[in-house]
Amino acid sequence: MNDFKEKIEEMIVDYQEQELCFDRLTLIYNWPELSYYDEETDNTKYEYLQTDNCAIVNLEDNYMTIVCGGDTQEPHMLNIELLSGELAVTTYEPCEIYRGMDYEEVVEKLNNNLL
Repeated sequence: MNDFKEKIEEMIVDYQEQELCFDRLTLIYNWPELSYYDEETDNTKYEYLQTDNCAIVNLEDNYMTIVCGGDTQEPHMLNIELLSGELAVTTYEPCEIYRGMDYEEVVEKLNNNLL
């Protein structure tokens, strides 16, 4: 397994529970901070993109594409790659919701180099 896939595996795969855990993704360098208008205070506020609704759309040897957002946030598509040996969000933009990979599909993609 390459460095990128190892870092992704460590971050999101829980083999014991056989599930994907997306909450740690917010620790990735350059994680998006979104602006929104708060009517109560009549100000623009900022909050980090949430991972409540998250799906892996594509997982390759050098990058991963995900769609995520909180219940009250517009979904965003992000590309995550290695920059100087660390995971980083390299692009993000608003998008539609996509069907993502399930646990088994992600584990198979992560381990395809071992077959």
